[in-house]
Amino acid sequence: MEYITNAPEGRDLLNDRKPGWFRRINPEWFFIGDPHQCVLGQVYGSYERGKEVLFGNIDAYKEADRYGFATWNLHEHGYSEETLQAEWMQIITELQLGDSKEQ
Repeated sequence: MEYITNAPEGRDLLNDRKPGWFRRINPEWFFIGDPHQCVLGQVYGSYERGKEVLFGNIDAYKEADRYGFATWNLHEHGYSEETLQAEWMQIITELQLGDSKEQ
């Protein structure tokens, strides 16, 4: 799949900093626009806590945006929240399916 969002950068960061992060994601609850059901919300308990852990500052909006975790600035990137949601779901699904095949 060819990605147009920054979600692959976020995947790579999480793979490096929190291996197995995708096991914490419940795809049925996943919603990129919800601070508790987004990637950082499900992995770290909240979007704000995830930013603090990954970037050392809960005000790290630019860093969160750079890694495809933020939805506040999507219009500047030329894609929608739905696109970011779909790409993260693709990443999560691929990682979870790959993980289940290895077990």
